[in-house]
Amino acid sequence: MDKIRIIWSEFAIDKVEEIGVELESKSLSVAKNVVSSIFERVTQLESFPNSGAPEENLKGLNLGHRFLVVYSYKIIYRPIGKSTVYITDVFPCRMNPDELSSRAKNTNI
Repeated sequence: MDKIRIIWSEFAIDKVEEIGVELESKSLSVAKNVVSSIFERVTQLESFPNSGAPEENLKGLNLGHRFLVVYSYKIIYRPIGKSTVYITDVFPCRMNPDELSSRAKNTNI
């Protein structure tokens, strides 16, 4: 099986940066650990693109969104064909899940 290509939306990268800045104000080491864990977790998608659970809150878009959890964040992604995974968002689990669909409009999907 060939390695899957991972593409990050600008929106998702911005959200990871926001998480890092927010956590850095409390602890630099925690911020580094959480941000690196997010990027590290995504690497599993290179071999197992469907390993995340389906994201029920985005089912209405019919794009096959799935998610992985790292600490208290959901990495929202969708497989595109058989060779690409598109990371659309990194969503804090403490937020209202209904906000996912409005945030999905910002991911250029």
